[in-house]
Amino acid sequence: MRHHTKDKGDLAVAKVIADAAKTGIKSCVPITEHLPFDLILVDAECQLRRVQVRYAKARKNRMRMRLRSSYSWKGGCRVRLLDRTKIDGFPVYCPDTDRIYYLRTDEIPADAASEIEISLADKAKWVASKYLGAERLFTAKTLAPVAQMERASVF
Repeated sequence: MRHHTKDKGDLAVAKVIADAAKTGIKSCVPITEHLPFDLILVDAECQLRRVQVRYAKARKNRMRMRLRSSYSWKGGCRVRLLDRTKIDGFPVYCPDTDRIYYLRTDEIPADAASEIEISLADKAKWVASKYLGAERLFTAKTLAPVAQMERASVF
């Protein structure tokens, strides 16, 4: 059964997993849909990053990254803002450029309510080329916990 929105999300997740793997970052896929993140990315030092993957088409040389989630159920449709304290970053897949742009949650202003615009042009506040590379999710000043530190060197 096809579901257009889910198909786009699945494609974005697959692209992020492949892109992160190119730089040695491993991906863990949760076994439930009821978490605030889509993947956990793990670097060579076993640092973990919870990421919410986004799919964003370019329109007028810009991509809109939504900071909310929506779902449908028998009672209708529900939209709610994401709790960014439970997410470390947003990989944004753009099919028009076939690239993934990685934004850390600490880079998004607290007053950004429902979406931000990422520009494909060089002169803008949020320039897409600044957000390339999965490893940039691991450069934040506040680091997430490290799992099994004694085994990090053999990862």
